[in-house]
Amino acid sequence: MLNRLVKYKERQTIINEYHDDELVNRCGFHFDKIQTDNNSILFMKECKPLRQIDLPAHFKIRKDSQFPNFYVVEWDVSVIEIYFP
Repeated sequence: MLNRLVKYKERQTIINEYHDDELVNRCGFHFDKIQTDNNSILFMKECKPLRQIDLPAHFKIRKDSQFPNFYVVEWDVSVIEIYFP
C-alpha cells in the first residue's frame, strides 16, 4: 500500500501525527515526489530529502473511505494521517 503514495507528484501534503489520540505534530508542505520502501516514506523537493517518515516493522496503512487522497498509518498507540489536498 505504501507504493500507492508514489503516484502523488508536485503537490502539497498535510501530515498529522497522533500519540495516544493526542495531536503531537502537524505540518504542511509542497513536494516534488515521494519515494517509499518497506518501512519509510520520503518526500523529495528539488532532488533533496524534505521529510522522511520512518515506520516500525509492523504497521497498518489504509486509504480513508470517506475522503479521497487521505491515508492513515497506524501502529501501537501512534497514528499518522497523510492528506493530499
